Amino acid sequence: MYIRGRMEKNPYPSTQVGKTMGEVRVKICKEVDLQEPELIELLVGKNLVDMQLPVKLVYEQVWWPQVCRQRDPDCYEIPNIED
Repeated sequence: MYIRGRMEKNPYPSTQVGKTMGEVRVKICKEVDLQEPELIELLVGKNLVDMQLPVKLVYEQVWWPQVCRQRDPDCYEIPNIED
């Protein structure tokens, strides 16, 4: 699916996208001028994520482990999202 528009400031600091994945979805939809955020699902690290999940939890348990497994499948550390 092609989404018209563009995200002006990529990457965004975690403090600017909201505390839940639902807030992230709303932010994305506002940035790309989509009127119905509830029609969009978010895919993170090859996984659909629940909109109620906290961004920090998705970062720590889904996105960062996926990135690290691609780099070194045997070991990885999760950096603090608030840095």
